[in-house]
Amino acid sequence: MSYGSGTINDVHWSIPQVFAHKSLRPLAVAGFHKGGQSIIGEGDVVVPVYSSRADHYAASEEVSFSDSFVPARFTKHETTPLIVVPADHIQMDLPGIASLPKKCIKNSTCDHPSISAITSHLKGRSIASVMPKLENYRINIFIKGLKKYSAKDFSLELLDNGSEFRKAAAKLNEGIAFTLEGKTRKSGEQKFLVSLKVKGQRQVIEVSAEAGYTSILNLNYAE
Repeated sequence: MSYGSGTINDVHWSIPQVFAHKSLRPLAVAGFHKGGQSIIGEGDVVVPVYSSRADHYAASEEVSFSDSFVPARFTKHETTPLIVVPADHIQMDLPGIASLPKKCIKNSTCDHPSISAITSHLKGRSIASVMPKLENYRINIFIKGLKKYSAKDFSLELLDNGSEFRKAAAKLNEGIAFTLEGKTRKSGEQKFLVSLKVKGQRQVIEVSAEAGYTSILNLNYAE
C-alpha cells in the first residue's frame, strides 16, 4: 500500500479487463468530508476520492534517454460508476464509510448516505455517477528497465505553475516509482508536463490527468 506499490500498479492495469466481465456490475463508493479533507486530496479524511475510484487514466511507453520529449498516450478507462457521499472514514461527526451499521443489514431505510445507492445497485437498477466538484488528482509514474539506478538518482518536477502539487518516491523495495499529487480548478482531461531528470539526462513527459482521477504511467527504458 506504499507509494509506488507494484501490487497497486498491477491492480490498476487489470481492472479494465476484470470489470468488463459481463457477470460483474461494479459500483464504487467514496466518502467526502468537506472541510475535513486529508492532506492529499478530497476524501473521507483517510482515503482520497481518487483512490476510491476504479476508473483511471493509463499509459505505457517504451522510451530511451535519447527521447527529450515523451507525449505519453493515455487511455481513460471507464468501467465503474462512482458515488460520493458525505462521510468520514470511520464514524466521527459524519457516518463512517468503511463499514455499514448493523441496522442497515435489516433495515434498508437506515440513514447511512450510501445505503440507497447500494441497495438500488443490488436490485439491478442503473446507478449514475454522483460527485461534488473535485480539484485533486494523482499521477503515478513507474520506471522499469534501469537496473543501474535507484529512486534517489531521479528528480521530478511538475511544469505547471497553475497547479499545487506534492511528490513522493517509492518506499521499501517497490522499485523506481513516483507519485505526484496535484490540484487544479479546471475540469475534464488536462495535459501536464513532468520534467524527469537522472544523472544529467532530462526528459519532459506529457501526462494526461483529471481532477478526481489517478493517472498511471509505465516508462519502460531500453538501456
